[in-house]
Amino acid sequence: MFTAWEAVIYAQTEAGFEQAWKRFDSEFGEEQGHTVAYITATYMPYRHQWAQCFIKHYRNFGQRVNSPNETAHKALKSILITGRGHLLTLHNAIVEMNSRKQRIYEEKATEQDLRLVNTYRNQEWLDDGLPTDLTRAAMALVWDQGKVARAARKNGHSLLPCTKSFTQQMGLPCSHTIFDKLEHAGVVTKLDCHPRWWLFKPLTYENAFERIRDPEVVVTLRGRPRVPKNSHIAVPIQLQATPQRTRDGVKRTMAHTSRSRGGHLSASVRRHLSQDELAANSL
Repeated sequence: MFTAWEAVIYAQTEAGFEQAWKRFDSEFGEEQGHTVAYITATYMPYRHQWAQCFIKHYRNFGQRVNSPNETAHKALKSILITGRGHLLTLHNAIVEMNSRKQRIYEEKATEQDLRLVNTYRNQEWLDDGLPTDLTRAAMALVWDQGKVARAARKNGHSLLPCTKSFTQQMGLPCSHTIFDKLEHAGVVTKLDCHPRWWLFKPLTYENAFERIRDPEVVVTLRGRPRVPKNSHIAVPIQLQATPQRTRDGVKRTMAHTSRSRGGHLSASVRRHLSQDELAANSL
């Protein structure tokens, strides 16, 4: 079931996403109808925020989850002795956390800088200093794109039309860019890759501080907060879960599997009334 769900998440096209979802619904809708119904109601309206076919058009560097924020939160809480400190205590904890992370990053970056992977040596399409200028994760992505370009050039085949989604999402040269460099005796350099992938990069690359904007001015100070700009997308019919039928012909819905807070089925969803309820109804 998890494998089928991963096929939905990582589908490269919207048509493939729809086909993978239909396959998931048809295979597991009968036995796991409540799970499929929950996914339809909870996740499908926000599919443009997690499905690969949608998020690949945004510069996210392959980051699909918010776990780094949770990791930073945990690291900060491990430094704070108590949650009842004042603002200066919090400031000192943040400074210490950033110092630790900076020290760990510099140690790992230095290790990757000194230990060069032999696979990347003496490659005509790679700049000599590129393997030590980029992180290993970035080099692995560039190497995979390079294998596609070199195979096409060696066999005399043409690549599929470029969608520019890889470069847009990852900030790295795609197979089409590498293919052009091979044709014109060029090499992939550090400047062809986004500074996010550099092992050692300046703090203010691309004028990061200039992108900071003033917060929106709060006009109304009373009442409920304004609705966040996180509206969902309506789920079309072809992406909705197929209603499954039980043995007695009644459609299975979420209400049939709902339970009260006490862990027992409420009277409204029981198949048969108990003896006490029959006696109470007769009165």
